[in-house]
Amino acid sequence: MPSIQINENEIYYISSNKIDSSKPTLFMLHGAGQSHLTWEYQIEFLTNQDGYNFVIPDLPGHGK
Repeated sequence: MPSIQINENEIYYISSNKIDSSKPTLFMLHGAGQSHLTWEYQIEFLTNQDGYNFVIPDLPGHGK
């Protein structure tokens, strides 16, 4: 699971294999006490779609 560093926080995320700027991007946030796994079934569906990019982070203190 890739991550980015923002200030002192390491943010892990899942995204499309390749982000294509010509396609719409879905940025999906989980609720309190959850993680990227909230979107497990949507990730499975979106991975097989060619028309969208997606980015799903684990907010600080949640998930990984």
